[in-house]
Amino acid sequence: MKQTLFIIFSFVAITLSSQFNEPVMINDNDDFVHLSGQGAYQVIEENIYLTFIRKLDISLGCIFFAYSENNGLDFSFTEVDSVFLNPNEPDDIAAPVLEVSSNGNIIIIYSKKPVYSENIYYSLNKAISGDNGQTFSIETIADNISQAYHFQNSDVLELCYTTGVNSQLSNYNYLTDIEHSENADNGSDPLPFSGQDVLYGSVHSNDDIWIRNLGGWPTFHCMVTTSGRIMDYDTHQPAEQSAPMDDVFLGGYEENVPPKLFEPEATLIQENGLQPFNSNYEIVYVKIDGNSYQSMYGDIELVGIDSFKVYSWFPADAEQANEVINAGGNWYEDSDHIWTNYIPIYDTLWTQGPSGTIQDQSVWVESELWIEGVVGGKQTWGCADTVFVVGDITYQNTPVGEAPDDEDNPNLTDYFGLVSEKKIIIKYKHKDPFNNMELRDDNCDGIYLYGSYAAIGKGNYEQYGFMACHYDGSFSFEYQHPHGSTPDFIAPSPYTGNDTLYSFIDLHKFIFPINPYVPPEISGFNLSGGAPQFPYYMCGFPYESPEYLESFPNNGPNFIYPYGTDYPWYNPVWPESAADIITERGDINLYGSLTQRRRGFAHRSGMDPYNHPQGNSNPNPWNMEFYHYDGHHPSTGYYKNYHYDTRLEFVNLVDFPTVNYFYSEQNLIISKSENNGETFEIQLEQTIDYPILGSSFAANENTVVYAYQLIPSELMILNSNDNGETFEEYPFEFYDHSENILLKNIKLLNSDIYLLAADNDQDLIIKLNVYENYYGILDSFDSVYHVSDFNISNSGEKIYVNTILNEGHSYIEFLYTNGSDDFVEYFQWLPDFIEEDVNSFTSKIAVNFNDTDSVYATFLKVEGNEYDDFWGDIYLTSGRLDSLTTKTDEDFDLPEFFISNYPNPFNPEVNISFSLP
Repeated sequence: MKQTLFIIFSFVAITLSSQFNEPVMINDNDDFVHLSGQGAYQVIEENIYLTFIRKLDISLGCIFFAYSENNGLDFSFTEVDSVFLNPNEPDDIAAPVLEVSSNGNIIIIYSKKPVYSENIYYSLNKAISGDNGQTFSIETIADNISQAYHFQNSDVLELCYTTGVNSQLSNYNYLTDIEHSENADNGSDPLPFSGQDVLYGSVHSNDDIWIRNLGGWPTFHCMVTTSGRIMDYDTHQPAEQSAPMDDVFLGGYEENVPPKLFEPEATLIQENGLQPFNSNYEIVYVKIDGNSYQSMYGDIELVGIDSFKVYSWFPADAEQANEVINAGGNWYEDSDHIWTNYIPIYDTLWTQGPSGTIQDQSVWVESELWIEGVVGGKQTWGCADTVFVVGDITYQNTPVGEAPDDEDNPNLTDYFGLVSEKKIIIKYKHKDPFNNMELRDDNCDGIYLYGSYAAIGKGNYEQYGFMACHYDGSFSFEYQHPHGSTPDFIAPSPYTGNDTLYSFIDLHKFIFPINPYVPPEISGFNLSGGAPQFPYYMCGFPYESPEYLESFPNNGPNFIYPYGTDYPWYNPVWPESAADIITERGDINLYGSLTQRRRGFAHRSGMDPYNHPQGNSNPNPWNMEFYHYDGHHPSTGYYKNYHYDTRLEFVNLVDFPTVNYFYSEQNLIISKSENNGETFEIQLEQTIDYPILGSSFAANENTVVYAYQLIPSELMILNSNDNGETFEEYPFEFYDHSENILLKNIKLLNSDIYLLAADNDQDLIIKLNVYENYYGILDSFDSVYHVSDFNISNSGEKIYVNTILNEGHSYIEFLYTNGSDDFVEYFQWLPDFIEEDVNSFTSKIAVNFNDTDSVYATFLKVEGNEYDDFWGDIYLTSGRLDSLTTKTDEDFDLPEFFISNYPNPFNPEVNISFSLP
């Protein structure tokens, strides 16, 4: 009986001596907040220092500092800084951490987006206070933060963070973010590389790369990487199942590589570049000559509104006109006047623009830019609008057609960059204002492009909805859907017999703009296209249906309608006979690099069902609003002959945009402050070539440890035992236990490293020693959702805290050591706030200690069950655990319990009543 009483008494004594106070919710009920975990708060005696981020709306948040001097009974709050939020990634990369230095400075480290946008570039900021958190001064420590950062206070302040590696877009011969064309709104197929495409430089796409055996397979001479798969366009299966991969990819290929974070900007050109042009003009036409340029301004102005009478029959050339006149006819009198078109006529008026020189500089243009010329020196041109390449862009010191990086004759001087915040388009034909409006067709027989070209526009989904893909940056060509139209001609007047200029012929034959409300008997005169006709395999002049030609005077009501034609002014030199239209335009001979957000068309088949939904029907309607270009036409465009300029691997272009190797390559930086957080000195800067899955950081006395994972169940330890002056690498593998071990955090005790890791539905406590190349699993705990944490007390005891979420019975359990590495002590806590609606995916708990090893725990309670909801309420509690906390007079006032009425733990309905001698 004495033994039984002793067991009952021991259970009661342990239960009573471990106790937690009622938790306090830090934020207001109507606020949503997020905090980072252990790093978010620190306890010194009864002073609690805490920082968190409060969500103000979907795109705006505020960093707060909270301070309590009475062990959390009440808090004062200071707004530190406002921050823009990324709705897609508001996790720990945005949450602040803090340390309190030995002189009382409060240092908060947090990340901040400079402006609201969808990209995830952050700067790392430091807020420091010397007046106990009443005011903070703020400065930026680093840009382009790519992982959660870590902050530790040992003898000195240690700060660890990683940044994405920025590299200029020119590092690839061909770089694309999205391989689906601008027709993606209709679910159209991505654009394949085919037999005429030859690429000599490195290629990367963040999307699947598609290849096609059309005129042969494409050829890639250098390494090709994709963040997706390489696909066969015809089979829609991985190309390795059908394509001769070794013959296609001569330089090798790699699939499923980490994507490049594609958020390039032209801000450096805007900030640093020359801005010599008046932005009030619509077009700036630039001709480069070495390191100088000349320019013309173009304004598209309304000349007037003309009326065009539409007749049931109208001649298309002098022969047809003469035939009618010679037979005594007059189409103005004999045919029916069926409609009158009222059409605004625009013309481009050109005036002289500025000229100047460029010496290793960039130039920024707000207007639409037309550009060509011979480049000397280093220069980068950037444009806020669309860029039209109107002729070759070559180098002064490289013969056209030769490589600028030729080993025997390298070009050591000339580098060119061209950036558009919209699209880059190779112009079709144009009239040259520098040369008396001479009609030029330079680009219709191949084009040479030296330098680096980047079309970085991003379609605004809020403005354009599912059609935003048509506004993404791409590299493409003008006039992709050619059809004939009727040119001006001179013939006798049917009234006077005098030679007369007949112009805008198609506007006398067709109703335009297209009007669905015209009387039914003349609806066929609405401007339309038609099925392709011999010999040019497109509709439009010089073809006209024999029935229409022979129908003169074509009186109603049973009209014969004219055959289809081109859409007015879609051809930049409209009207143009099909006999003069150039469809196949040669090669794009690129010597440099090409970057585009969305893959642009370089060649068209003429039969794309998206752009020609009616196929070869006749008549075939135009609908430019939805990119429908009447009937089929011959294939048109360019083939690719892309050479990389290897000089770009070593020479940066002036102010050229960068791509962020955020997911694939990062810089690890460890720095320290020996002056209480006023300044930080970098101790270690190291490149990590693969994305980091998880990381943690710890420091004490002279030891600094950074642990990170690149793949599950493998851990890399960077260890320093001289306060961060030098680091050694130590790899550890856990495959003998599991292939899914993921790091959560690490702690130091003497020369041993303790880590908490998640392994499927368990948490593991692992102890390792880098000097002895040893590790062992101390214990494992069931933890389905891993709402857990681990820490080591000042006295060296290890504590693991875990949240058990069961319907109707949820609780928080503390398991901890007592003078060993064995987790023999246990305490169960039943707070009311976890009884219902806890998001098991994104809620988190964090445990800390004060000077006397009293236990403090924060709990971020997120409600619901969404994987991407990180915002909730912060609860803070403090307490004591038996054999862990040193009791002092200032510690907790425990309520009195009387053993005589304590419930029997084995039968709660029966009280134990006894007395001890």
